[in-house]
Amino acid sequence: TQLPNPTAAHPCLLDHLQLRVLLHEFGHCLQHLLTGAPYRAISGIDQLGRDASEFVSQVLEQFCFTPSFLIWLSGHFQTGESLPEEMANRMNRLVHTQTSQETARVLLSGLVDFELHRTYGDGRTPHEVFISANAEVGHLQWPDGTRPLNSFEQFVGGFGAKTYSYKWSGVLARQAFERFERDGLFNPDTGKAFRDAFMTAGDTRTLLRALALFRGEGHPCVDHSTGV
Repeated sequence: TQLPNPTAAHPCLLDHLQLRVLLHEFGHCLQHLLTGAPYRAISGIDQLGRDASEFVSQVLEQFCFTPSFLIWLSGHFQTGESLPEEMANRMNRLVHTQTSQETARVLLSGLVDFELHRTYGDGRTPHEVFISANAEVGHLQWPDGTRPLNSFEQFVGGFGAKTYSYKWSGVLARQAFERFERDGLFNPDTGKAFRDAFMTAGDTRTLLRALALFRGEGHPCVDHSTGV
């Protein structure tokens, strides 16, 4: 998602999705900047598993789903007034209930990615694979003539059948964010613990092990309500 350019009438103004994108990409920046790993090969995000490389960014996105954070961060570009509490709560209800389309999109992307790798060489074009997977997901049928794969860079960006990790790391990110909700969104000790667990260590421990440590557990967490 490209952020809007400022104009003579107003500065760059972000909608909710664009704010999520900004914090998501900022998370990737932090992973590169705050690594304390002693070797380049295990620092930053280049050598991380795909789930771990998307995890920090999705934790930061969770802040966008919290009304108190939206109120704290927001400011009308003319008056400076924060987002009204009623509107922040309404936005929060919306993003937590109107989720089926986004869920279907993530599942469809993961399924297409799997199928492109699993059935490579069977004579079908990528678009034919997409049509088949889209029919299987069945949530939103694309109009004839559209080619959504042409604009999905993950398929040619080195993901290697790992697009599903967005959904997986999103579940884990939600579990991690529960500590911020418990301790306070701006608790400095929680922030430092998050940095130490997921960014300073680089690729020196698994994501599940880091999550267990951050949540104060002695072993990788299993949430039976989500199957993770």
